Amino acid sequence: MNLYLNIIKSIAIAILLYVAINEYRLYSLKKKLFSVNLKDSLVSLTGKVLKKEKANRIRQKLRKAGNPLGLIPETFIITKILLTIFAVFYTRAVDMELTQRIAFIVFAFFSLDLYVHFSQKDREEAFRNEMPIIVDIFELGAAADIPIRDVFFIAAESAESKHVKQEISKLAAEYFMTNDKELCLKKFAKNTGIVESEILVMSLLQGDKTGKTLNILSSLSSSLYNTVTARLVRQDKSTDFKVLFTIFFLMASIVMLYMYPYFSNLEGGLKSIFL
Repeated sequence: MNLYLNIIKSIAIAILLYVAINEYRLYSLKKKLFSVNLKDSLVSLTGKVLKKEKANRIRQKLRKAGNPLGLIPETFIITKILLTIFAVFYTRAVDMELTQRIAFIVFAFFSLDLYVHFSQKDREEAFRNEMPIIVDIFELGAAADIPIRDVFFIAAESAESKHVKQEISKLAAEYFMTNDKELCLKKFAKNTGIVESEILVMSLLQGDKTGKTLNILSSLSSSLYNTVTARLVRQDKSTDFKVLFTIFFLMASIVMLYMYPYFSNLEGGLKSIFL
């Protein structure tokens, strides 16, 4: 049995060495012909290994987060691997317990996912905060019969958040190039990843079909302002509870520090009685 296992291991090692040698030869040839650097080679190799469905899921996640750090699916995977390798070597160099090593390595592996997740949340929050103003701009454009292309540019210029400005500018540029309103709007809703954008897109497309764009946008604007107001009220209440909890925690900590000598004396007295 051990003989078969050794044979299988030897074959696997030989295959890995063969693949590595071929990839190195290919990298050397590309470097000579096209001046390809190591990063491009790693991206190319990762693209071959990465499945198409997995790459599409990562690409969609990064797009909703605004492509932080200029990441693409291949560089996302490479960065996670490099962070994990760094964590392994770091835990070996630093004196850590086994549980600490495992926790640090796991955190390093998922740290980029956390960064992308929070970047997406910040981006979505920026869109939600500015969506009522964006809807008002579209409503004013419809009332003044301004071409939709100009409304896109006005909305982009009026945006305060860089995420919102970039996405609407991209929408305006794509519509200017393709003149396909439906395709550009659906892509915009997909990239933002929030319900409010999808509702705005459906309202604009439905308004084109019914000829009641102004009425639809007016109703949507009122609903969004009510939603934003309700969310701000909930946030204020949540902030009040957090402040009260913090005050209670600080008061409890002060009381515990003050009472600690008495607890020590009480513990000593109980020991002298029962032991």
